[in-house]
Amino acid sequence: MMTDKYSSLTLPSDYGQMESLIKINKIKLMEQVVSSICYAVKNNLNAIEVFNFKDSDFIVVLDRNSFESNLNSIYDYYISFEIYEHCGRVLNIKQQLNQKNEQEKRHKSKGSPKRKN
Repeated sequence: MMTDKYSSLTLPSDYGQMESLIKINKIKLMEQVVSSICYAVKNNLNAIEVFNFKDSDFIVVLDRNSFESNLNSIYDYYISFEIYEHCGRVLNIKQQLNQKNEQEKRHKSKGSPKRKN
């Protein structure tokens, strides 16, 4: 169920332009990752395209197994640079992800056949 619109962020394919963009917009790029993960969690997606590159077929895709580690890294960065205004959102998305993971584990364990000894 798609609840809102989402699009990946287009980045320059030129290395020099990319390096400059990263230095200037590091927080914006991290927020793109956070927004992507949030959208994927809300819409039960197993992967999401986060970035694409101008004039290129290359894309950056995060799969569900990497959501938590990405959120942890971003949260740690925010804490270490005292960017506290973004921390709550990251923690909220981590909580939603953990709740969905727990629901899926319970659902799988209920649906799997039980063996008798």
